Amino acid sequence: MTFWSRLQAFFVPDSFQDRYTLEEIREALLIVILRVSCLFGMLALLTNLSSMLENRAWGYLAIYALVAAWLIFIAFTKRVPYHLKVVSVVGILYVLGTSASLQFATAGDGRIWLLGMVVVSTLFLGLGFGLVATLFSTITLLFIGALMTYQIIPPPVFTKVGLPGEFTTWLTTSTSYLVISVVLVSSIAALVNTLGHTSKKYQNTALELEEKHQRDLTYTTQMEHRQEQLYIAAEISAILGRAPTLDSLLTTVVNLLRERFQLYYCGVFLIDEQGLYAILYAGTGEAGKKMHIAGHKLAIGGSSMIGWCIANRKARIALDTGVEAIRFNNPLLPLTRSELALPIMLGDQVWGALTIQSERPNAFDQTDITILENIANSLATAINNVQLVQQLQRSLEQVQRFNQQYLITAWQHRTTLGQKLEHELENPLAANVISETRTMRIPLTLRGVTIGEVTLEGGQPWDESDRAFAQAIATQTAQALENARLVSETLQQAQREQVVTTITEQVRASLDMETILRISASEIQRALRLQRVRIQLREDTSNQKTT
Repeated sequence: MTFWSRLQAFFVPDSFQDRYTLEEIREALLIVILRVSCLFGMLALLTNLSSMLENRAWGYLAIYALVAAWLIFIAFTKRVPYHLKVVSVVGILYVLGTSASLQFATAGDGRIWLLGMVVVSTLFLGLGFGLVATLFSTITLLFIGALMTYQIIPPPVFTKVGLPGEFTTWLTTSTSYLVISVVLVSSIAALVNTLGHTSKKYQNTALELEEKHQRDLTYTTQMEHRQEQLYIAAEISAILGRAPTLDSLLTTVVNLLRERFQLYYCGVFLIDEQGLYAILYAGTGEAGKKMHIAGHKLAIGGSSMIGWCIANRKARIALDTGVEAIRFNNPLLPLTRSELALPIMLGDQVWGALTIQSERPNAFDQTDITILENIANSLATAINNVQLVQQLQRSLEQVQRFNQQYLITAWQHRTTLGQKLEHELENPLAANVISETRTMRIPLTLRGVTIGEVTLEGGQPWDESDRAFAQAIATQTAQALENARLVSETLQQAQREQVVTTITEQVRASLDMETILRISASEIQRALRLQRVRIQLREDTSNQKTT
């Protein structure tokens, strides 16, 4: 450290640089002024000591000595209050200015000390005290001048000291000027230095606030992005629940993922029936279409991220596909830089995997993985629901086919019994009025099975309202006929059960075999309206197997 640096550190310590408030800055400047005043005050005392001893100015010598001692005390004692230090400095300057004016009148340096008092009062006590100090110092000078003018106090008589031709006069005046100048320069330098460091602190604070603002802005942007992703995930989950078929479901989800998450490619693989391969069922873009048409598939547990994630039931991420060891390098997707493979799982069952690819490196983080995993789980639920719906639809179609076959058999049986189910109503007067006959035929349909037909003939042209009316009547007629058939079959079944009960009671009441055979044959013939009934016992029963 150089001498100048040491001197500067003595007068302006580094701790002053941390002052921010006006009071702290004033206190720091006051300490600088006190330390400078101590140094140059001692020099001034030593410089003027010879002249004061020569003139035997013992009073002034005592005053200067007390002032120097008091300055040293308040400069290096921290317990002295701030205002006491300021008042001491102002008082010392006033005393020095007054004594110099009394000693040398206008030829001395009293005005310089009084000017220093005004500056210190203004700097450390404010504008009001500065104006008061100005007025008070001016009145003091005028008062001393009046006293000397009217010979109340004798004006100074210069022998050597105070005369312009004497070097001691210039030395005394220059010393006073030097002290005031150094005090002012030190104060201003300390003030500028403190303000500079304060400004730097504020700049650093502003930079920190700006960086914090940027971090907050980045965090807010990330949170908005996450919120948008969660909204997209909820939207996709809601759309998945409305997909009618598996193909439309998978196509919808890959297109939505690519569009909303701004991806390069997205595809869905499902496990085949043997559980050996993951087959691409849906993919985005032209590459997805080509691979789907070609039957693109990857071996489960093989050298691909899809196969690995299905086999291990874990998500696998490649933030830089160029260095990923386990990955299928697809020539149809040359721009892929980041890839994410997610298993499509529902409980312990794995349906397949979802591949998410981006042309940007390091495109996915843990939050992206979590959100996309939730979408994959929703996709698994949607796939399971679609398959359950399709299975239920197949079951319903099978039941409908059985029902239709039953209806066809029942009505065919009804017609084979020789029953003519037909009714025709004709208006004998219509032939004389109608010049041209128009015919409309409406089928009698019952749950998809046509059991008859309604034929309408008339002279008026048929419109859609007529056809709708006739269709409604035909539908109700078909249902009424079906109800009548069911009631008839129910009554017939009840009658047969009654006959069985009657035959059972009669045959149990008899122990004669001929009577039992005769009663059984008679009741069967009567119940079924048969022409002939024969009941015959086998003569040889030895070859029959018993159970």
